[in-house]
Amino acid sequence: MGFVDPFDTSEPGPKKYVYIIKQERNGKECLTLVLDLWKRNISEKLVLKEFKKEWSCNGKVAWNKTYGWVVQIEGDHRNNMYNFLGKSGILSRDNVIVG
Repeated sequence: MGFVDPFDTSEPGPKKYVYIIKQERNGKECLTLVLDLWKRNISEKLVLKEFKKEWSCNGKVAWNKTYGWVVQIEGDHRNNMYNFLGKSGILSRDNVIVG
């Protein structure tokens, strides 16, 4: 996973990154959140469906006032989602930031 500087202005126009973050829950439980897929015109439901098939996990697409449509996956699947997006050709790994 390479570091991508979100403030790099070498390319003209706004950069549209997809963010993959971990949200802590009670005790050991956590969620993996995938933010800003909708800004890249990528269907959240299709990504979630294929990811759930490949990794046998549960998740949903939810609306958030701050972030818009968010993919929520049970468990810590940050690296799995990063590899899945790059391997499947949905996104270039340069456009994904893992936090």
